[in-house]
Amino acid sequence: MKDRIKSIVMAEGADVCGVSHVNRFADSPDGFSPLDIWADCRSVVAFGTALPQGLSLVDSRLIYEHFNRDICGMVDRICITSAKKIEREFG
Repeated sequence: MKDRIKSIVMAEGADVCGVSHVNRFADSPDGFSPLDIWADCRSVVAFGTALPQGLSLVDSRLIYEHFNRDICGMVDRICITSAKKIEREFG
């Protein structure tokens, strides 16, 4: 199941993805544990999408900010479409 979830998220456009047991967050500060959001949480899916490396070479921070803002929307889309696919497949 873990590998299938990772493949769903990666297929949606994530560059990295991991699945971890909620116990990994045992030392989280108050209010920052997944259990603070959902008491029945058992696992957490974390993923990321990188900005193109070349953006670190440009002088204009406007260009960097433009792509950074775009990638936030991309991450939101990956999150919602992956969650819907995972729910359909695993209930």
